[in-house]
Amino acid sequence: MNPKTHCVGYASMANSLINYGLNKLDRTEYQSKHWRGKIFLLGIEITAWSDNPFFKDHDYVEITNSSKNIRLRIDPSLYEFSRIGIMNIKYAK
Repeated sequence: MNPKTHCVGYASMANSLINYGLNKLDRTEYQSKHWRGKIFLLGIEITAWSDNPFFKDHDYVEITNSSKNIRLRIDPSLYEFSRIGIMNIKYAK
């Protein structure tokens, strides 16, 4: 991962690109939003165990379709770091 990049920029760019694509495809039933949360691995909060800024409050994108009860969460920076692309993320309070 490029040391000059961070999760906020990755998530913001991904959210913009997804919304652009949804708009171009006229898929108004889907929405994409930029969120902030914490990273858990096997139920253990990784964000609390590391001093690395990468693992602090972490930004990701959530794509939803409420009529079909679809909720997909993606984290572009976590994917670049670990190749984990789609995950379940607990919301920040």
